[in-house]
Amino acid sequence: MATPLPPNFVVPATQTETRRDPLKHGELPPLFPEKITVFNIWKYLDYKHVIGLGLTPLVALYGILTTEMQTKTLIWSTIYYYLTGLGITAGKY
Repeated sequence: MATPLPPNFVVPATQTETRRDPLKHGELPPLFPEKITVFNIWKYLDYKHVIGLGLTPLVALYGILTTEMQTKTLIWSTIYYYLTGLGITAGKY
């Protein structure tokens, strides 16, 4: 583990990297070749993602409407919800 620097440690300006003003830049190229409208958005959709992100909530809604709620199910779903959130937040560590 690295030794922490003392609180009064200052790096001289000559040893730092040169910095540019982040607000001064040229105009960025357009993201799409034409303006997106309601009529042409279908050309830019990735349909495997649309299906995957659309089907998941539909399956959950089907499960909510067809599964009898029990105390065991409620407890397990709450625990599972928090563990998946922890897994996403904590990552691999």
